[in-house]
Amino acid sequence: MSQKIKIEILDNLKDLVERVYCVLNPEELFSRAKEYSWQTFFHHSASVAVISYRLAHLYKDQVYRRQEDTIARNEIEWIERRYNIPLEMLAFLVGLVHDYVKLFGIQGERGRKRAEEILYKLLREHRLSEESLPEIVDTVILLAEAVEGRHVPELKNMLLAHVAPIARIADLLVSADSVDEAIHLMLSTSRITTYVKLGYVKALLPSILQAKVSEKIVDVLREHRWTPLVLYYDGLVLIGDEKARVVPIRKVVEALREEVTRVFSVEEQVEHIVSRLSKKKIATIYSYLAQTQGKEILEGEDPTIIYHNLIVKYLAGTPISELLEISSLTKGKKRLLDPRTLATGLEGSGSKYFDEYLSTMMTTKEALARAVFALKQREDGRQQLFLILSYMTAFPSKREDIAFNILERAFGIKLPRKVDKDLLYAVAMAEVYKNLDNDNVVKRIIGAAYDELGGSQSIDYYISRFVLTSIKSNIIDSESANVIDVLTGIRYRNYCRICGTPLLSESIAFIEYARAAGARGGGGSEIWLHDDPPLASLEAIATSKESRIRFICPLCYYEAKKLGEEYKPPLLVIALHPVVAYDVWLWFVERLEAFRIAAPSIMKERTRQEMAKTYKEIMESESDGYKVCLSDSQTSASTESLLRLVDFLGARIIIPLETDMSLKKKDIAQALVLIPFAMSAAGGGQVGIVSNLAQAHNLGSGELPIVLPHHVPLLYEINRLFESIKVKASFEGRQMTPEEYGVYNKSYITILKALYIYSIKVLSWYSGWSRKRGGGEVEFRDYALSLLEYMSSIPHVPLALTAPPPPSLDPREEDELLPYYGLISQKSQEVEFHMSQVLKSLEGREPALNRSLYKYARTLREMAERELSKHAVQKPLRRAIEFIVEFAPAIGYEDARRLAGDKFITTLETSLGVNLANLKKKMKDKDGTEKEVSYAQLLQGIFNDISDIIIDLMQKLPPTKLSKLIETMLDAAYEKYKSVKE
Repeated sequence: MSQKIKIEILDNLKDLVERVYCVLNPEELFSRAKEYSWQTFFHHSASVAVISYRLAHLYKDQVYRRQEDTIARNEIEWIERRYNIPLEMLAFLVGLVHDYVKLFGIQGERGRKRAEEILYKLLREHRLSEESLPEIVDTVILLAEAVEGRHVPELKNMLLAHVAPIARIADLLVSADSVDEAIHLMLSTSRITTYVKLGYVKALLPSILQAKVSEKIVDVLREHRWTPLVLYYDGLVLIGDEKARVVPIRKVVEALREEVTRVFSVEEQVEHIVSRLSKKKIATIYSYLAQTQGKEILEGEDPTIIYHNLIVKYLAGTPISELLEISSLTKGKKRLLDPRTLATGLEGSGSKYFDEYLSTMMTTKEALARAVFALKQREDGRQQLFLILSYMTAFPSKREDIAFNILERAFGIKLPRKVDKDLLYAVAMAEVYKNLDNDNVVKRIIGAAYDELGGSQSIDYYISRFVLTSIKSNIIDSESANVIDVLTGIRYRNYCRICGTPLLSESIAFIEYARAAGARGGGGSEIWLHDDPPLASLEAIATSKESRIRFICPLCYYEAKKLGEEYKPPLLVIALHPVVAYDVWLWFVERLEAFRIAAPSIMKERTRQEMAKTYKEIMESESDGYKVCLSDSQTSASTESLLRLVDFLGARIIIPLETDMSLKKKDIAQALVLIPFAMSAAGGGQVGIVSNLAQAHNLGSGELPIVLPHHVPLLYEINRLFESIKVKASFEGRQMTPEEYGVYNKSYITILKALYIYSIKVLSWYSGWSRKRGGGEVEFRDYALSLLEYMSSIPHVPLALTAPPPPSLDPREEDELLPYYGLISQKSQEVEFHMSQVLKSLEGREPALNRSLYKYARTLREMAERELSKHAVQKPLRRAIEFIVEFAPAIGYEDARRLAGDKFITTLETSLGVNLANLKKKMKDKDGTEKEVSYAQLLQGIFNDISDIIIDLMQKLPPTKLSKLIETMLDAAYEKYKSVKE
């Protein structure tokens, strides 16, 4: 293999991951690799494979660079010549199949045979000669066994020295729970770490800022020759060669600053202020001044005209004392104009002074001046300049003394401190109007306002502190002098109400957080982050009037802005925790475009129909069912780009559900429609619906692969059943047997199938139901919740999945077939099969209600010469089950079931007009021998299976729930009958 091919593979490991995803069948893909987490076989094996590749590539490169490693170099060259593939590719294959016994949970030939099939498929793509493949495959399998700890004397020592240890380290890394554990494991493995440098970056707390710039941080690390290797929920482990160097902290700070300053854009803020002021009375006053050139008195009693006349008189040299007499005519009455109407209250009700805007600009005096002067270049530049300067001068703060100070510093005039406010506003506007063309005075106005209001200090302090407290790394130089200079010798004024960061100055009031986040009232912090002040400041907060005024830091304001504008909770989180290879993460990120079809903001009828078709294709596929094989058709449902937060330091994708900041059950019901697609596209992982980032931080620790704030009985019942296998083994003081594990590790795929069934029900039934009701009355998510609650009320999961909707949710006008019901029925049987295998493992029996109802429906199709009514299909079962329920408590379950079975056959014969004992069917037994069996015998067996379940549930359920379950079962039987084709 040429060097060129090696480089192409190294640069496109995502392609290898995609091949693995395509080669594995669904039950292999979503098989659980770990008992303690929801890590799928695909995530674990693909991760070990690509990590092995990365380690082997760097290890080989370092061996070749060291002159003293002649023996190691010769051995590596021998391996590559012998097998005609590079060392790193051999390590990849070993990592991929090292856990082949978990493909089926049964150690032996079955798992090994499947592993060999996978290896042959992958190797043939490299165009190797067919004769060489058996030796390569045998060697890879033996190395895989060596990685798992088996003694394999057949292997040559050089393979054990240069391949097996690499795959073993990769396996250990993917088995670690956190960055700390991974670093400990790496450092305890001496051979590889003597050839590679080891680095890590830990994200201590989740935040929008960290997630937004995480990819840029990784890019900075790459620039310094650090290769990302493994992602954990709390950070990233990297490797480097001898040229890898420490990353200056300023590089990370620059990446953060670039992101944050977009929110604190002075140009946008000035634009916003002027735009709002143009709708206030102050703009009318300017239009009068422009009309009269500031020299004529206008007639009229309108307050804006009175203001204009005051300004004209002031400009004409009228003494302040005379103007005081004019303005004091309103003393004791309402003011000429409410300040909110005149120039404040820019955000609606209440007043908003300039200092509140200035605090959220985080700008220098010079940058503010440039933004203001830029207004002069416009067609209406004089008016816009007048508006912003008058606002800065007349309404700088609620503290009136600041306005007096600005007037004195900017224009050299002194007004009596108890002057009427109307006159204060008029004088300020007059001075601004007089000096609009004097750039020096304009600069003085801006400078005076900036200095008097305290300005907004550089944001670098907060960003540097964020890096030092929220991001820990052994390869980022946090001891840089420029950072230490910023953080030392500072007297803190207060603490951030949200995160507790010491504040250099009290600038951004807490209310700005709630405003920016779009929260009602002042409770914004409880929605997003913790609201506890640092312990050190509790006394001051309790006793000091000044400190009781709450302030926040610029970075929390940044979070609030992003929260209010883009990432509004509730949030759908797709996490590849607790651990995944970085290359698997990149592979998944590239597949994100497929999520355009599932964007909550475009949940329109056309999109729902296309999603239903996509789900149908996924579920019906024989070989690739429950896998998302992306195509143009799946990404063309919408041209809208889906807003998402991609965290490259925590392997999580965050998608806002775009409703409001409260987390309602109907949000969960709607999101559950999208979740199976996310799980399939990711090849596993964990998915959650959360109300804040803290809940998304360690998503993988939940007891389900789906983390929800509200209980969903369907999912919890499936999980409880599978976990009972592990509980039983633990109670008996042992590990699960391979056979038990073979059943246990189907829990992920079972939950995934159940979710697809729910999703396709909602997607395919809502449109018809909505049209039936006239449309528009109930939202899609309300229907989703109603259906979820109905399914959750049925105390038997397989029946809940196959159950038709109640009349209130039925999409049909007549007695037609439910959309996709045949598919729903079939897939419900698959879920039931997995669950029955658990019961068989625990109790030695295998009841299957869906399968029995299907057999009943199909048998009726075979026998009946005419189409049967709903009554005819249900009556035999109804009469027999009612007999058991009524008489079992008196005569015993076995006698009741036997008599009910006779009643079932008799009623059925009457309905069909046939003698079931005489009606025969040809069937093959286990040995393949054909024989005739009476339909009476077949139907009796079907009824016995159904009655077993009914009797079991009779002992667990109250009569009302049992009655509801029986009616649902009968409805399902009829729907199955209609969906069965002859």
